[in-house]
Formats: sequence, structure tokens, C-alpha cells
Amino acid sequence: MVQTPEERKRKAKDRNLRARYGVTLEQFEAILEAQGNICPVCEESGKVMCLDHNHKTLKVRGVICLNCNLRVVGGARDQDHKLVNAARYVTSNPADLVFPEGIYLEKNPPKKRRKRRAVSRRRIN
Repeated sequence: MVQTPEERKRKAKDRNLRARYGVTLEQFEAILEAQGNICPVCEESGKVMCLDHNHKTLKVRGVICLNCNLRVVGGARDQDHKLVNAARYVTSNPADLVFPEGIYLEKNPPKKRRKRRAVSRRRIN
């Protein structure tokens, strides 16, 4: 029996989910469908999706996109209060307490480029 590329891809994803997390592809897809087939963090679809879990309790939280997994949720390092604090911070604008009219930048500051250190190519004998 010849498998289509899509069938091979699904089988590989199922194998990967079972090996890494002990979760089946059917469970993964059920969670994703319950979320409306979108990432609940950025609310976008059509991205590479990942199983998200708490690294301390090992409880599955849901399915989120790779970017949100690495940068948003993963950046908090399972310290959920940091995400709550960050959401409160970006919606409250604490600078408005001191300057109710707001302070506005004239332009975005230029990005600093980090200098890469040269790698030594000495031979170790």
C-alpha cells in the first residue's frame, strides 16, 4: 500500500507526539479543534502548531503556534504570573499615571547590532 505524502506526514507527526509527549495525533487535533483551530495566544491559524505544557506539572495547556511557544509563553519559563503581569502592563500604560496626556517618541530608536566575537581557529592537539 502506497501512502500519500499527507498520510506520511500525519503518521510521522503521530509518532513524534507519542514519543515525546505520550499524546496521540487525535488528541492533539481534538485540542486544536476545541480552540477553533487557532493559536489562543496570537489568535492566528495556518502556522506550525505545538503542544504546550507546563514543564513543572507536565499538564498539557493546549496547542499554540511555534512563535508563541518559543517567544511568548516559553519566554515566561512556566511562571504564569509573568504573563498576567505583562498583559496588565501593556494594557494599563503606567506612564499615563505621571503624564496623562502621554509621551510620544518622534521615531523608533535605531536597533543596535551586536558585534560577533571572532571564533579562534586554533588547533587543539
